[in-house]
Amino acid sequence: MPRRENGQGTIRLRSDGRWEASIRLGGVRHWTRGASRSEVQKALNELRRTHDAGELGPPSRLTTGQLLDLWLESNGASWRPSTLAGYEDIVRLYLRPQFGRLLVRELTPAHVGQAYARWRAKGVGARTIAVCHLRLRRALRLACQLGVISRNPCDVVEAPRSEYKRPTLWTIDQTRSFIQSLSGEDWHGALFGVALGSGARAGELLGLRWEDLDLQAGTVRIQRTRGHLGADQIIEGPTKTEAGQRTVTLPPFSLTAVRVWRRAQAAQRLSAGPAWLGGDLVFTFPDGTGPTRCSLRYWLAKRARSLDLPVVTCHALRHISGSLALAAGATLPDVSKRLGHSNVATTASVYSHSLREDDVHVAAAITRALAL
Repeated sequence: MPRRENGQGTIRLRSDGRWEASIRLGGVRHWTRGASRSEVQKALNELRRTHDAGELGPPSRLTTGQLLDLWLESNGASWRPSTLAGYEDIVRLYLRPQFGRLLVRELTPAHVGQAYARWRAKGVGARTIAVCHLRLRRALRLACQLGVISRNPCDVVEAPRSEYKRPTLWTIDQTRSFIQSLSGEDWHGALFGVALGSGARAGELLGLRWEDLDLQAGTVRIQRTRGHLGADQIIEGPTKTEAGQRTVTLPPFSLTAVRVWRRAQAAQRLSAGPAWLGGDLVFTFPDGTGPTRCSLRYWLAKRARSLDLPVVTCHALRHISGSLALAAGATLPDVSKRLGHSNVATTASVYSHSLREDDVHVAAAITRALAL
């Protein structure tokens, strides 16, 4: 089949034997269906004619599935690749199977509420449903902007609230035991040492390069994040927020682990020779390739079990670092800046348990100030 030129639209044969065509006009994609190819071609020609004459309104036969595709297509370029992949998963696994065939103008709050109830009955978690609700609501907001509907059905539906579950964290003694096991002779030992010493996110740690470390000054500059999509695609970009661009002073245990690892990595690099694949990455496998988040989870769980410690997530190391800093008397703004939060309110909400436990120090400070 010859390739159609830009602006001519696309035509395809559906699995049910009917033909479907779509065309983007004025930034809005329009769809039409028919029994034959010639029928949908005529419909495309009519869409272009009415658009050129200024008579084309919003697509009234827009299905929710088509709207979701339009929403992803319209906004995908402004999202991080990992964010786009997550949204596509939500659409593919939940929203399109449930709502895809419904016309947008026929979608009611009852449809949405009943779908949530069915998902709950099937064991779908409240947090997943809440995420689905937010994504569907944003897509339907686009339909409102295009004039397809006048009111967003999701605005009057309350999604189930997901209860916040405080992550499993180590005590001070458990954290001390873990740190004492970090020799730095392997990449994961050094990475966990920097994680606990800096409170950096997993992606920020994976993206570190040796140029970001000043071992003489004892600091690390965090300015990028690194991750993987699927088995092969590597994604590297700026930090999550502008506040994430920061320089953090490392404690002695982190610096010791990094110095040991630097010598170990140099030996691996020399052994690999021209086959080295890691460039200037700080944390690498023996062949120079960078580890993944799955690698972090595996080695963290393995080390925790070997020390008879509770298995925690990689993100929990960040929480442990921030909690210990607050419990030791560090100020909330300083900890917020160190963690790369966009505002202090975020730090306060996430680490409220640490603030409450440290409240005795606040009372003592008031007593000292009054000399009582």
